[in-house]
Amino acid sequence: MVALLLYIYSFIIPLFDRPTSGDSRDYYLMYIISLAVLGVISAIYRFSTSKVAINKFFVLCAIIIGFGFVGALAYGENILYFRYSFSMVFLYAIMLLVYNHLSYEQVTRMFLFYGAGLLVGAILGGMGEWGMRLSGDIVSAGNVGIMPPIIIAICLNKILQSGPNVYKGALLGLGSFLIYLSAFTQSRINFVLLCLVGLYFFIVCRNRFRRYRTVFSVFFIIILATVGIYYYQTFQYRFQDPISTQQISMDVLTNPDAVDYSILTRVGFVLAGVNIFIDNPLGVGFGNFTDFLAEYNTLTNITIAHPHNTYIEILVSTGIGGTLCALFLVWYLFQRLKGDSFMQLILVLLLVAGLSSTLIYDKMLFLLFASRDVLASNSMEKSGAKETVKA
Repeated sequence: MVALLLYIYSFIIPLFDRPTSGDSRDYYLMYIISLAVLGVISAIYRFSTSKVAINKFFVLCAIIIGFGFVGALAYGENILYFRYSFSMVFLYAIMLLVYNHLSYEQVTRMFLFYGAGLLVGAILGGMGEWGMRLSGDIVSAGNVGIMPPIIIAICLNKILQSGPNVYKGALLGLGSFLIYLSAFTQSRINFVLLCLVGLYFFIVCRNRFRRYRTVFSVFFIIILATVGIYYYQTFQYRFQDPISTQQISMDVLTNPDAVDYSILTRVGFVLAGVNIFIDNPLGVGFGNFTDFLAEYNTLTNITIAHPHNTYIEILVSTGIGGTLCALFLVWYLFQRLKGDSFMQLILVLLLVAGLSSTLIYDKMLFLLFASRDVLASNSMEKSGAKETVKA
């Protein structure tokens, strides 16, 4: 039952998790908050009855969130300064629900449901005003983020496993749609992630089907060249050199073909984030980056809610303490994932994507590492959740 509830959770995120209001949005929020409450109750019960041991992964996540609260408290006493910190608590509760009830296989299935939600949303684009608005949101890089390459990797990994051909055909269709969606978002980081996914499966297939190494090599080169040319020709302005350190006005944003503003603005966000940290070594709390940006950003006059960089967001939000814990968390995950090259790929994809995206507020990505059979064993036997955990 819990797995079904989380499958629904995954499916409706791309449909309703948008900055809009209305009854549908309210029902969506009520649903996911209910799941978070269920996650907390379930965790308290299972830990209190010694049915499961807590893992270092969750201890480190809790400490990082705690440093976010400390930063928000150091910044000020207004309750609004803690709004994103409470959002992190919500995400933590969902991870606990996954940890206590879902296997690795079920977690990856959640991402397939998320991909299906993206597909349904795109299909609804021609069905009235709501559908058109939904479709427009879905093809936005800001809303889709880096999810398509992650789900594509999961689809390809399942296709290489044994299973019905009809199921593999459905996965191939979903993966093909997500490749198109990735290109349509005009996101360079998605292109990089797709290249990494392609390289990984190229190596896997060459090793598995040794008789066809030459065929796989030629096929991979053709696909990579085709996708690269399509990206470059369609969105050539995105690959141009950044403009000089002139002030960027909102007028430039209305005419993106004229100049590539993305690189310069993100460099400005990084420099501003470092300076914010220097003046606030304890952090300023999750989500408060934008309150300091206007004062510290010397390259552009653009303000934004987050720095488009996961590492800068953690540094600014949690200070030196939370940043050190985050580094240890990454090291810990790599230790847990020894022997599973696919999950190592997923972790590398997230680390690379974190250079240009703020991933810590995503409602799905870190669930990939939250199941007990991922965290419990270096052998990574995906046979279902275990009842005991070696932390």
